[in-house]
Amino acid sequence: MDCSSRNSGIFIVDGNENIRIGYNSLKEILIKYLNETGHDVDGEKYDVYEKKHGNVTVAYAVRHLKYMSDWCLMSADNRRVQRKAILPIGTCVEGIRVEFSTPGYKNTSILAIANIKNSKYQTNVARSAIELDANNEILSDIYDVYKDYVQEQMDRLEDQDYAQSWAVSEGRYLMRPLIYDDYSNSRIEPIDEDVLIHRLAHLKCLALENEGVRQIVSAEDVAELEEINIFECEMTRAGEYLLKEVRSSATLSSLIGVVCKDNFLAGVKNVICNIDMGNLLHQYALKNKEVSKIEVAHKERRIHVTYSCKNDLWYEFDLRNRGLAARSLYIPKKNMVISGLKEEIGVKNFGGIYIQSNTELCEYLIKVIGAFQSEDTEENKILLEVFLSYVFDNKVLEVAYKQDVNTSNMFKQLLEERFVRVSNELIEKMWAKIDTQEFVNKILTKNYTLYSIDNWSRKNDSI
Repeated sequence: MDCSSRNSGIFIVDGNENIRIGYNSLKEILIKYLNETGHDVDGEKYDVYEKKHGNVTVAYAVRHLKYMSDWCLMSADNRRVQRKAILPIGTCVEGIRVEFSTPGYKNTSILAIANIKNSKYQTNVARSAIELDANNEILSDIYDVYKDYVQEQMDRLEDQDYAQSWAVSEGRYLMRPLIYDDYSNSRIEPIDEDVLIHRLAHLKCLALENEGVRQIVSAEDVAELEEINIFECEMTRAGEYLLKEVRSSATLSSLIGVVCKDNFLAGVKNVICNIDMGNLLHQYALKNKEVSKIEVAHKERRIHVTYSCKNDLWYEFDLRNRGLAARSLYIPKKNMVISGLKEEIGVKNFGGIYIQSNTELCEYLIKVIGAFQSEDTEENKILLEVFLSYVFDNKVLEVAYKQDVNTSNMFKQLLEERFVRVSNELIEKMWAKIDTQEFVNKILTKNYTLYSIDNWSRKNDSI
């Protein structure tokens, strides 16, 4: 019996009969699987795309969304995940499958298969699997295939006369099987999230306006700018919604100029119009910047934030028990005046909570930070963040207690509302670094408020 290869397929030559045991392409593998599982690959409802980038070829299954006019990635059938041998997913090296998860991922998510040819790569000791986390070049090629797919779908929507903003919003939906999203419960485990984000950061996903011109740019483009401006108000939200629904050459600034006597966007450079901090790519766009200026238009219910290159202006803390909109806390290391505030001690916006300097609360918090940071230990970092989380709980921040309040019991009760168990040891260590009477005088018996455009909403917000 003799074996040979013809047209990239493998045949067993037995006498005069050729018996085919391989496939001509990765695409063919997925088409066969889909057809056998009741998904007719007709190019109208289901299809398979095959793309090559560098030394990697990736085939992936897509499903057409009739009314959305785009093709979304198909998830692997979860009922078959435990039987990985029959799922045609994984990563092959020179045609031999060595990984059995979605290419570029540790788990099974989308229905895709990849093949690596003519490339330098590392394998494990048994040479039975490729060490993809040590092969950034290969990972980049795989992730670039996914990136190109999303960009092509967005471009396709624009070609079909959809608005740019509509295409961008659809792009985010199409990315959900690929990257973690704060609004999705999907379990996504990329082999190297940093490499994935860096590659996807070249997608055009941000609306940037500058000197009367509106462009859709990538997170990488924004990261390279020295300064950007973001306006948070219902007026800009409404304008962006309108631009999403209507294909037009109008800009957000031109819309604001029509309805407002004072166009607050006029003359402002590098305005990001669709920021969403639940989006990892938008976070990437700001990762090398920090807030350098905050202006509040109190009556107009508007917050203007300017981001510049980092200059170590803020202490930054993770408020572990807060919602998405107020998870990060920023306390100024230097003088930071937020113009336009009245009695408020800071603002809460899309990026978190920012405290103004030269206030009694700010001075107290900096003193507490110093007490916890006098010994640079992981435990002190955790204790400090837990303490700050409850200082900025609405039951503490915005309520004035009587002087005779039982501080320890009250604070323990607050902690137990968030955690199943709170050890007495944790409480004791925390209070050992805090002057109890000063905490009562500076926090519990005072009433503090934060400026937020949500203050005019009747929904039950945390702060």
